[in-house]
Amino acid sequence: MTEMVPQQKQLKTVQSLLNNAQFQSMILAALPRFLKERALQFLRIAFTSIQRNPVLAQCEQRSLLGAIMQAAELGLTLDSVLGHAYLVPFKEDDVRKAQLIPGYKGLINLARRSGELVNFYAYPVWDGDIFEVELGDTPSLKHKPKLEARPHGKESDIKKRLEFVYACSHFKGASPGFDVMTIGEVERIRARSKARDNGPWVTDYEAMALKTVIRRHSKLLPMAIEFQTAVTLDETHEAGIEQNLGALIDLDIDAMKAEEPKPETPTVGKLDRISEKLESKKGKAAEQTAEEKEISSIQGHIMKEIELTKLKMPGEINSYLFNQTAFGDVDEVLKSKDKEKLLAALTALESARKQKGGLFT
Repeated sequence: MTEMVPQQKQLKTVQSLLNNAQFQSMILAALPRFLKERALQFLRIAFTSIQRNPVLAQCEQRSLLGAIMQAAELGLTLDSVLGHAYLVPFKEDDVRKAQLIPGYKGLINLARRSGELVNFYAYPVWDGDIFEVELGDTPSLKHKPKLEARPHGKESDIKKRLEFVYACSHFKGASPGFDVMTIGEVERIRARSKARDNGPWVTDYEAMALKTVIRRHSKLLPMAIEFQTAVTLDETHEAGIEQNLGALIDLDIDAMKAEEPKPETPTVGKLDRISEKLESKKGKAAEQTAEEKEISSIQGHIMKEIELTKLKMPGEINSYLFNQTAFGDVDEVLKSKDKEKLLAALTALESARKQKGGLFT
């Protein structure tokens, strides 16, 4: 029981940081449009993943918040069931920091968001499968799996029976492309990893092999910046290098912890209100006047500009940009009825995004 006390305190501290209004506003601004209305759920799932691996609560808090922020920017939910992305502890010079590791399903999800991609997938090939590959002028790939012979049980047995992994991409107006790796090639990649003898290379070999071929295939494709960022994060972790995600959090962590905690806050508070406002705006769209529709449209453009600006200048957008546009945070943007003020903010955002220097040098 004695051992549980500091662990519970650490988890409570992390929960209070996730409850912080400034951090919640940063998360809402970072999430892609399709996830904004589920911002509260995103943070709940992130906290659940920390509860499942309490060592994360011992990590440097800025790095932990930064890893969650990076997941939000990529639009990857930190759910071990979905397998899109994971928070993992990383120790260097006796300092434990959090890192973000995209799963192979997360990479596929990011690839499919591209407007040019029709499909993107990856599969393992087991001994007993019919598998034929032809290269040259008219490359082709045929895979007929023997499903009843698919291995189950120990990871060591799975590794012995895995022969190939491959990834395929289908772009609009182009022939499908693919890449195939033998397990020998996968093993040479694994041998260079600092985590080759522990973690997912030991517990989830099939998933790591699939992620390896996805990464290699993607280097030949015109992928979006989110996908490239995820691949870079994964390769940085594999190389045993710190991701430095704490740099995304421009907040005073000590001041956040010193704030008076809200009584019995089981979930993230401010995001409840913001998400409800977003939902309410959507439900009442039909009843809006012309003026209200114009204001809603400007607010939508502002949110889009925030996302676009953040791609060029991540980490600085939330703490600095709103001050330059006369708004304190996202919440103020969403409830503002001042069209002139909103238009001025939109103009400032567009100007900041289009210049490489300016406000963000």
